Amino acid sequence: MSVPLSVEVDEVDDVRVSLTARESFRFHHGGPDVEAEEQLRMMLEDFILKSARDVHRSGYVTLSREGYELVVDPSMSVITNYSTAHKERTWEQVKAGVLSRFGHKSRESTGPAPERGPDLPARVVLATLNPGAAFLSSRTLTAFSKLHGLRDLDDASLEVDIRAALAVAKADGELGAADRVAVVAILHGGFTWLVSKDAQVVVGVRRSRASD
Repeated sequence: MSVPLSVEVDEVDDVRVSLTARESFRFHHGGPDVEAEEQLRMMLEDFILKSARDVHRSGYVTLSREGYELVVDPSMSVITNYSTAHKERTWEQVKAGVLSRFGHKSRESTGPAPERGPDLPARVVLATLNPGAAFLSSRTLTAFSKLHGLRDLDDASLEVDIRAALAVAKADGELGAADRVAVVAILHGGFTWLVSKDAQVVVGVRRSRASD
């Protein structure tokens, strides 16, 4: 069924992830809460671009693709549930398996994910962010390696490069203008760093957009 969605790929960082969706992801695949939230947002990015869609009477929308399903609320602002027929693999692992034939690599997050702390004002996030110790999500590592042509660099060296770039962004960057629900945007050198509102997790990095 062709169903237009009222959310764009560049708005996914503002979409909330419900406790039910996170717990369902962790039931199927394990891992920490922060990783579940990150993986579900990355899935939504892909499913906005391509997925089968079914609208329930209640207005909730089910997005499905290759045995994976996301349920989004009628306002398209919350991922409310997740299910899959493939407990042995996450969507990102499926993508990594396909892309590996072309020499791409999916990176793993750095170290154990921290317990989520309280949300901080954007300027406090910028001041508090520790480039040398912040948790780097797999999304950050994968995106940075693609953006800078570093796909063949080993994970340890890539992490060093990311933390060095993040330190410069913290020192010389500026806060994004958008008031985001889930993350704080730090702009520097044509790139946007997305940091959790507790200043502990670098959620992602991408080229800056006008909406930032």
